[in-house]
Amino acid sequence: GIINEYFASLRSRGITDSMMGTWVPMPEGNIPVWGDVDPNDFSANVTKTVQIQKSYFPGSKAAVMLQSMTYPTNGSWANGSYKSLLPFVQSIPKGLINSFGLQGFAWPPTTPDDTAQLDPSVFLRVDFAAEAAHSLGVNNIWLNTGTYNRSYVVSRSSPYTLTSEQRQVVLNGIVQQVEILNGQGFTTAVHLFAEDKSLTDEAIDWSYWPAGLPDSSAGTYVFKTFVHDLKSIGTELWLYDSV
Repeated sequence: GIINEYFASLRSRGITDSMMGTWVPMPEGNIPVWGDVDPNDFSANVTKTVQIQKSYFPGSKAAVMLQSMTYPTNGSWANGSYKSLLPFVQSIPKGLINSFGLQGFAWPPTTPDDTAQLDPSVFLRVDFAAEAAHSLGVNNIWLNTGTYNRSYVVSRSSPYTLTSEQRQVVLNGIVQQVEILNGQGFTTAVHLFAEDKSLTDEAIDWSYWPAGLPDSSAGTYVFKTFVHDLKSIGTELWLYDSV
């Protein structure tokens, strides 16, 4: 009832289908922050929400976004693993969803004994994305991804830092993952995290230059190279939130 009321209210305020953009119900539904990582619950909730959305806005768009790594237990970040995302999408009716999003990042150590994950072929499993997209009957895939500058997760005084060269290697690997999807006939976009979130609970700086100072950072060249490489293979770049 409340979902019906919500979309009815939007319609009554003059919102049009084109103004709706793309909606992503329960993003990253395979991570434990939702308190429920049951694939059947996720697919049922997405299906019901989007069906109601499109009953009021038939021309609007909806997407499913899942994390590359799936977590099996409610509320716990333990025992995450890379495995097929099909259980989360296979019961969603074909034609309901317009695009599929896959999230995966170069990730810093989160404990003193942890190691960094810098390989896009591991943290950005495009084979899972392609499998899910085929199941949903969609041709558009977007990748929510990025590589960090500094991480303060383990220590505020001694952040874990990547060099510009290391970041370039990671971004080159992301381009390679995009090329795999493009070679399979998908239309692919990259949604790049590029905001300095050092002072938030996330404690990670995703930016490429200090605010307002693009000429003073070696990361600027890295960013421009990535933009050029994506453009050369016909892939759109979106930014979250700023650089």
